[in-house]
Amino acid sequence: MTNGFGMDPVPGMGDTSSDEGHAGLTPANACLRIVNGPGAGRTFPLSSVRTLVGRNDPPAVTVGIDLTECELGEQFAVSRRHAEIQWVNGVLQIADVGSKNGTLVNNAEVRAADQGQAPSPVILKPGDKVCFGDIEAEVTTLG
Repeated sequence: MTNGFGMDPVPGMGDTSSDEGHAGLTPANACLRIVNGPGAGRTFPLSSVRTLVGRNDPPAVTVGIDLTECELGEQFAVSRRHAEIQWVNGVLQIADVGSKNGTLVNNAEVRAADQGQAPSPVILKPGDKVCFGDIEAEVTTLG
């Protein structure tokens, strides 16, 4: 069983002891590495059950992965609420949450949800390229 704080299981993770996840991704080792612009090389752990990706704009919006300092130009390409990355039954997924400039995984668009519908998630694996507007990142493992 995957453990969170202390020895309690991470909610929604289920038993992943016999499952390699997706090519060895686990909440303990998964991260997102920025590959272009001023944030190149910066890594963000993907250990939370659910992580909002975007730009912090307190008090209205606070995100788990703040890409503000990674922006390539003066015009923001990343929405305040851009995408959501979450662990579901030991699998890492991403969904666009209605961003202005879109989210891509391996050059394929991650479709935002229609009004009143839940977003359609895409499964992430190590080596996947993820674009949030014009910011490029790669799903990788620590170590």
